[in-house]
Amino acid sequence: MALVFISLNYYLDITKAVPKRGGSYIEGLVGQPVYINPLISYSNGTDEDLIRLTFSNLDELTDHYEVSHSNKIWTAFLKKDLKWSDGEVLKADDVIFTLNTIQNPQNSHPLFSSWEGVFAEKINDTEIRFTLKNPYAFLNDNFKNLYPAPLHIFNDIPYPNLKLSKYNLEPIGSGPYKYSSYIAKNTGYIDNLYLESNPNYYGGTPYFTKFIVNFYKTEDALIKNFNQKEVSGFNLSDPKKLGELKLSYKKISLALPRYFAVFLNEKNNPALKNLEVKKALAMAINKDEIINKIYLNEAAKIDGPLPPQIPGYIKNEDDLFDSTLARSILQKALKFNPLNSSKNSTGLTKNNKSATIEPKDSYLLEITLTVPNTPNLKEVGQYIANSWEKVGVKTNLVVLDLENINDTILKKRSYEALLFGEQLKNNQDLYSFWHSSESSYPGGNLANVSSQTIDNLLESIRQDLNVESRRQKIKSLEKTIRSTYSTIFLVSPNYLYITQTKLEGFNDFYIQSPSNRFNNVNQWYSEINREFN
Repeated sequence: MALVFISLNYYLDITKAVPKRGGSYIEGLVGQPVYINPLISYSNGTDEDLIRLTFSNLDELTDHYEVSHSNKIWTAFLKKDLKWSDGEVLKADDVIFTLNTIQNPQNSHPLFSSWEGVFAEKINDTEIRFTLKNPYAFLNDNFKNLYPAPLHIFNDIPYPNLKLSKYNLEPIGSGPYKYSSYIAKNTGYIDNLYLESNPNYYGGTPYFTKFIVNFYKTEDALIKNFNQKEVSGFNLSDPKKLGELKLSYKKISLALPRYFAVFLNEKNNPALKNLEVKKALAMAINKDEIINKIYLNEAAKIDGPLPPQIPGYIKNEDDLFDSTLARSILQKALKFNPLNSSKNSTGLTKNNKSATIEPKDSYLLEITLTVPNTPNLKEVGQYIANSWEKVGVKTNLVVLDLENINDTILKKRSYEALLFGEQLKNNQDLYSFWHSSESSYPGGNLANVSSQTIDNLLESIRQDLNVESRRQKIKSLEKTIRSTYSTIFLVSPNYLYITQTKLEGFNDFYIQSPSNRFNNVNQWYSEINREFN
């Protein structure tokens, strides 16, 4: 036995473990693929995931950039010998075609505003010049979100017919995996999508030679298949469901540049024009308890417009929980004036400039909180309602389907207080969330903040290429936004990715969007070989 042990140790000393190529990985997704096509306005996470697997972004396809002294001209030099998964050469024409399609107003593409005012022209097959009206400090992040599509596939298809193309489900891409086949029911429901490693991928052949995507109608059905070893990995939406997993698993917690907050709309409840009222509403909520009880510590506390992961974040030392002080502040801010009996539905006296409130059944204030009908947010909404009730705020909780909120509530801005999420970019550009021009739909200024100071800072930050100067402006912006108390920043939940224990090569712990979990999917593996040193 001793000889065997010595021989094994010697073998391990003179060899090294290396990933073994081969095998399949099975991803489970709740939803259906519709347009695996970067040209089309996609609003479904399933499509985004599949685009990430089958396409590469411009930054990945670029060897290097040259930037003019004015910072208004960027030249991208593509890597050599780039090819599409069908073997055709990937060229500058493909990039320009994709950008032109995104910039078409009829497209309503989510990236339209990001590329507004940018003109792209071909210098040669591997060089593209981008000309900007104004310098933009975060243009490189735009490149990371631009996934070129093949001109030779879509060039002859009129834009209105793009959605009819078979290539929306059978993509020709430039990513680590290429389309192989899919299985669909007679009803059109797709059960499985089969991908295989793309030999033309610029980053090298993935270790898993096959990547299979199984589609589910519910997360419960997905979890059942995971427990039956029919799924390798999936996103778990609620940490409370970890107890439903029967197999050994690896839990990967990924931070995202997103947060959930309560956006206060003073236009629909005049009491919210009172700064002290808004301050008290924020102070009444115990964020640590939300994180502990609802998210089982799989979330980070948010105290401002930037999450902690983004450079420039500054901790808010005034972000405190004190329900006793919150009630005291409300009592002082909402003094009852018995001389004026003309009141609106919120209890505000219409003719009183000091905006006083008449108590209603011992309540100091009445407010309606609108919440999306998702398990965690419903629970958070109920927690907030209970917290406000304890400090004297009658809270009417309205739970609506997400579709209803997107199609009606957000479009009309018809809410007093809205519990909702913001998905940020992976940078300090907060223009679309706080500029006054974004206060109407589809803008992201959900609190209807209107401040010339904030607008000026947002515009200046975008154009400031000096890191230190921009950092100071971000600091001022954060303080100014916080001082409005227009938004009660709450939490940033982790993105939970569950895999079987043997998966290796997953190196990210912070991602820009859920689909970015596949950033280095070509490096994933589950088996090893040993090679001599």
